[in-house]
Amino acid sequence: MNFSHASWMSTWGSYLRSRLIRGMTVLLGTLVVTSTSALEVSGYLSAEIRGFLHTPRFVNQKRHSASVVAQPEFYHQWDEGNQNVLFVPFLRVDGTDSVRTHA
Repeated sequence: MNFSHASWMSTWGSYLRSRLIRGMTVLLGTLVVTSTSALEVSGYLSAEIRGFLHTPRFVNQKRHSASVVAQPEFYHQWDEGNQNVLFVPFLRVDGTDSVRTHA
């Protein structure tokens, strides 16, 4: 898979948006919000660039790759803190390694 930077970011952005919107729709669809409820949103987002010193030995190997990781956390509690739910989706998109791309 050979992506230019622009097409890779466009593909990653579309994929990330669809996965997060789907996850948030499920999460928000299952929450019962009352006047004493609390929703906390936090998470982790990172970019990684990998480079290799040696020339690739095989045709499909690359000398460098980039990936993005997103792991948001949605925490909601209600019933005066007696009930809660924690939703933590994970997404990694790698521009050159389809095996590392997963959610």
